[in-house]
Order: sequence, then structure tokens, then C-alpha cells
Amino acid sequence: MAWWAWQGKDTVKSRFPPHSWGSVTTKSPFPPHPTNLLSSSLLLCRVQNLEQHNHVLATRWNFLKEQDNSLSDLDIKLLYDRYMNKLNLEMRSIDAEKEQLDSELDEVLVCMDSFRKKYEEEINKRAGMEFNFTTLKKDLDNGFLHKTELESKLSGLHAWVELMNTIHEQELEEVMSQVKDVSVVLGIDNNRYMPDPHQIVEDVRAQYEYLAMKSWEELEALTRHKLNEREELCAKYGDHLLNDRRVIAELNIQIQKLRSCIVSLKSQCLHLEENIKDAGLQGETALNDAKAKLAKLEDALYNARQDLAQLVKEYQELMNTKLALDIEILTYRKLVEGEEIRVPKSFVFTITILLSAKKKEEVPVTNILYIYLQFLRMCQCKKQGFFILASSIHCSRNCLVF
Repeated sequence: MAWWAWQGKDTVKSRFPPHSWGSVTTKSPFPPHPTNLLSSSLLLCRVQNLEQHNHVLATRWNFLKEQDNSLSDLDIKLLYDRYMNKLNLEMRSIDAEKEQLDSELDEVLVCMDSFRKKYEEEINKRAGMEFNFTTLKKDLDNGFLHKTELESKLSGLHAWVELMNTIHEQELEEVMSQVKDVSVVLGIDNNRYMPDPHQIVEDVRAQYEYLAMKSWEELEALTRHKLNEREELCAKYGDHLLNDRRVIAELNIQIQKLRSCIVSLKSQCLHLEENIKDAGLQGETALNDAKAKLAKLEDALYNARQDLAQLVKEYQELMNTKLALDIEILTYRKLVEGEEIRVPKSFVFTITILLSAKKKEEVPVTNILYIYLQFLRMCQCKKQGFFILASSIHCSRNCLVF
């Protein structure tokens, strides 16, 4: 880049706006032209606006660089790739967690099915036990009725035996009374042989005693036979009664066992129902938590994509603005080179721009170009000859020498 130095005897001081970052000291013996001053003022306004816009964009660019810690497209791409990899890892972890939750839900459903099957089996067992209980209860009722019937028969037999004993005793007493009180009337034929009456009475008494003893023995044998039969029946009925009592005791024991089993099965059924409800609630809560986490991560991913798209858009806008500013700076540079060509070449000029040292910031290039263009506008007088010398520029934070 070609810059200029100018030396002269007189000094002309001109002030610039505060945003020009310094003051200009020129040495020229010629006053500025009015047309050049008008164009310079318009150019000054344009340069001020561009400089303000450039300053705002530079501030935003520095803020974005500090915020994103990125200096180039490659850094932004790396940041984007890193963020996308992070989101992919989160999505993979979410997918793995979702698969784990699905497997846990399947296990819970399998457990629920097994518990349901066990519950149905227990219900079927309970129904079978209730049926057995009803049948046993019916058998018990029948046995109890049979027992009462046998007891009534036994009591009737005891009463009948007592009645027969009393009847036998009465008949025996009547027979004995008849045997003792026998009165015999005999007709005696006096014309014939008269036997001994005492002998006849003794014979008749012997016959009656023999008949009485025989009837007594027969009656006693019959009574013993009947008593033996009744005793056998009583023993038989007693055995049946003992068996019935034993069966009743066993049935009572079984009834108690069945009642305890029914109570335990009811408690197990209630416990299984509570476990099924708890498992269902846990599965629903886990599924809802997984869905909520997935929704949150999807929202975060969507917001991150929106922020990334906004950053890319701002970056593109900044790059477009930077490109426009570069084009405008190049245009001003071409104008400056054209003005340099139009300056007479008889004197050597030296321009020293003293910058303000209050703010330790870089001097905008547009200010430098504007100052240099103003200087060339002021030097477009066709009076005495000038000599223009091309040289390099030396720029520091508080001084700029052409």
C-alpha cells in the first residue's frame, strides 16, 4: 500500500468529529476549495455512518467471539459438530434408557401376567375348596342327621327293652300266681276205685311245675336271645356312633384347616393384588418420567438447533457486512489513489496524525482513509508546483505518520 509524506512551511489546523480518534496537522499554503469542502462534508457523513456501523459490528463480533470462543468458520463448524455429537450422545443415552424402561415395562407386564395367572389359579383352587367344603358340609349334615336318627332309635330300643322286661316280670308273676293258686275240683265215683287224692294233687302240681319251668326256661331263653340281639345292635350302633363321631371330629379339623387355608389365601390374594397395583403404578410412573425426560430433551434439542441457526445467521450477516465494508474500503482506497494521482508533484508533504491516547484501541481504517482523503482535497490547488513522494506508513496506538 502506498502512503504519502508532505513537507511545507505553513500549518493549517482542521478539526474532525470525535469518532475520528485524533487530530490532523497539515502544512499547506493554499486554502480549501468550496466544492471540495462540500463533497468532503458529504463524504464525512457517509464515513461517520459507516464507522458507527462498523464499530457496532466489531463490538458484536468481539462479543460473539468471546461468547462462542470461535475465531473462524472451522471453529464454528467444530463447535457445531461438538454440540451435535453431544446431542447425539444424549439421544443415544435417552434411547438406551428408553430401551431399558421398555424392558423393565415388559418384565413388569410379564410379572403382572404371572401374578394374574397365579391369582386365577388361586381363585380356581378357592372355588374347588369351597365346593369341597360344601360337599363335606352336606356329608357332615347327613352324618349328623343319621347320628340323631340312630340316637333316637337307640333310645327307643332301650325303652322297648325296659317295656319287655316289665311285661316279662308281670307275666312271670301272673304265671307264678296261677301256679300257686290252683284249685282242682274232682268228681269221685264212689262206686269205683278211689285213688289217693293227695297223690293226684301231687301229680298235677308236678305237671304244672314242669310246664311252668319249661315255659320259664323258654321265656328266659327268648328274652336272652332278644337281649343278645339288642346288645349286638347296640354295640353295632355304638360302633357306628363312634365312627360318626370320629368322622365328625375329622371333618371339624378339616373345616378348621380349610378355613385357615381360605384366610391365608385371601391374605395372599390381597397381597398379590396390592403387588399388581404397585407394579402397575411403578411402570406407569417410570413410563411417564421417561416420556417427560424425552420431551424435555427434544425441547432442548430444538432450542439448541434454533440457537445454532440464529448464530449461523448472525455470523452470515456479519460476514456479509464485513464483505460490504471491505468493498467500501477498497472503493475509498481507489478514490484515494485517484486523488493522489491528481495532486501536483512539486512539493513533498508530511502529514502527522496525532491520535488520542485516552482509549487504548485500534484506529479504524475508514478514519485514516477519510483523513487522508480530506488532506488530498485540500491540496488540489493549481498554484505553485508540488513534489509528491510515495512512502510507507508507520502506525502505532497514538501516532500515525504518512
